[in-house]
Amino acid sequence: MTLEQLKKVKLIIASELRLDPDNFQSQLFNITLIRDRYLQLFIQENKELQKLKIKKDERYGELYDDLKFNSSKRWESKSEIDPQIKRDKSFVTILNGIEDQQEVVTYLEQTLDSFKQLSFQIKNHIEWSKFQAGVDR
Repeated sequence: MTLEQLKKVKLIIASELRLDPDNFQSQLFNITLIRDRYLQLFIQENKELQKLKIKKDERYGELYDDLKFNSSKRWESKSEIDPQIKRDKSFVTILNGIEDQQEVVTYLEQTLDSFKQLSFQIKNHIEWSKFQAGVDR
């Protein structure tokens, strides 16, 4: 998912979780369905993050080998090679992709956490409304 797509998802989440006094009861039932949808999205995006990290490690290994054994300049230590690797455009592109994907995964993870709190808040609001109305459980 791109950061642009994440912005759209944020708007969708905000609209799906809009609460007002008239929809508390129905939202309590919808929360589970909505949460499951975002759980699946989180799993998918987390897998993508892991793939990018593997791609980064593979590219790092390729660049390290190339600089260590095929370079015209003799690099003796990892501390000499690392700065050269971090200058490689393809490596930097992968790192930027990981940062963007981490932002997506973190947002989805926090959204899932907020679903737990939201369902309790809705339930508590319903119970409080019943209490105020004098309805027995």
